[in-house]
Amino acid sequence: LNICDCSSGGTITKGGGSYGGAVSIVGGSFTLYSGTITGNAAQDGGGVHIGQSGSFTMEGGAITGNTAKNGGGVYIVNNGALFTMSGGTISGNTAIGSGSTGYGYGGGVYVTTGNLTFTLSGSAEITGNTAYYPGDDLYLANGQRVTIGGTLVKGSNKIKVHAMGSSSGGVFTSGWSTYMNDQDPADYFTPDDDAYVVI
Repeated sequence: LNICDCSSGGTITKGGGSYGGAVSIVGGSFTLYSGTITGNAAQDGGGVHIGQSGSFTMEGGAITGNTAKNGGGVYIVNNGALFTMSGGTISGNTAIGSGSTGYGYGGGVYVTTGNLTFTLSGSAEITGNTAYYPGDDLYLANGQRVTIGGTLVKGSNKIKVHAMGSSSGGVFTSGWSTYMNDQDPADYFTPDDDAYVVI
């Protein structure tokens, strides 16, 4: 499935459900070239849910103004799930929460444990999202990393990230030295709590 706004504009809105308020991808693929996913709500993945063997490619467009308990914008879960983002914006999404049983992680993107991949490159922007718990823009579960798939264009705002299990100076990217060896990760990412730093 491919979505573009063509000449008249395209929006997926007012969707709801347990997984993926607008789109849930399991064993299939979805590419967003342009257009907007906004105003949707779910338990996991207010905008987009990527399940087992699902593939979501975002080359443009916007995921904004969606809500969920985890992954206000995008939720990546289960083995074989792939999210490749080379353009577009994930902003203004919210991971709502209400304490220890209410969740609220990953306002923009939530990456769960397991054999799954989140790849960033190009002009992709994840900014201005909010979460009840850490991970306003990006929440990485224990052991997960962001794969750098090409040169990143520095955005106007850094990606606020929370990497579970990272201590001061913990590594949460792979492929940085291949494409961004002359750049400082701290110019692109910033921690959203004081438990660790980006180096």
